[in-house]
Amino acid sequence: MGDVTYDDAQLAALTQPTLFIVGSDDEIFPPDWIAAAAARVPGARVERVEGAGHSPYFEQADVWNSLVTDFWRAR
Repeated sequence: MGDVTYDDAQLAALTQPTLFIVGSDDEIFPPDWIAAAAARVPGARVERVEGAGHSPYFEQADVWNSLVTDFWRAR
């Protein structure tokens, strides 16, 4: 199975609410990479989980769940 990629025009056409969550200590997808990716998606929101690595949903589940819940409640 090949990689899935989207060009800037495809990303600019997205209308879905989009939330990026990244751990502050993620070495696989560093926060600056995630911020750069989010900047390509109109209206995207980025949340950073301090003290978490690549798996903030597991490492800090309460924080992760609050971020996701708050994001959806706002919509």
